[in-house]
Amino acid sequence: AQSTALNVGFGAVSTLYTVYAIRTLHLSPDKLGITIGSLAVGSLIGALAAARVGRALGMGRTMAVSIIGVSASPALLLIPRSASLVALLVLSAGWLGHGFGIAMWNVNTITLRQALTPMRVLARMNATYRMLLFGALPAGALAGGLLGDVLGLRSALELGVIALATPILWLFFSPVFRLTEMPVGPEPEDAAAKGARDD
Repeated sequence: AQSTALNVGFGAVSTLYTVYAIRTLHLSPDKLGITIGSLAVGSLIGALAAARVGRALGMGRTMAVSIIGVSASPALLLIPRSASLVALLVLSAGWLGHGFGIAMWNVNTITLRQALTPMRVLARMNATYRMLLFGALPAGALAGGLLGDVLGLRSALELGVIALATPILWLFFSPVFRLTEMPVGPEPEDAAAKGARDD
């Protein structure tokens, strides 16, 4: 549910941002490319830092830092009102923070899901998870486009940023964020016992 909400928000924000940046902020193609490219730079840094940050902060705190970075940093996209150098830096920082958080988030959550899920249902879990996540992206993009058409780009982008921030709410009630280390998953199934059960 948390990751689905995240992808709905990202689908809306990423769709609206390009149009907003060109039509409202008047970013040139090269400046637009720099800001969006910052997402990839942040992702690389986040992936490289994930293990080190995890050892320093522990599992739950690392995931909390990740989801805050992912969800809150796009709020920076609302600050600039022009295509100035300062605006470019702020926009790039917004996407950099999002990329950094999403990479650390994915490293930890994918590892957690694979560690805790029994092998016999691992494929089903991954298929269901990916269907929800990747199905949420076009839903968010469609919603963002419709809102942009009805409310205007600025208002729709503000709503998208708010939607993208909602995954932070899980910090207050999910036990995952209280973990100190990676939990031990289920024991591998004994092949003979599995065969007997299947018979």
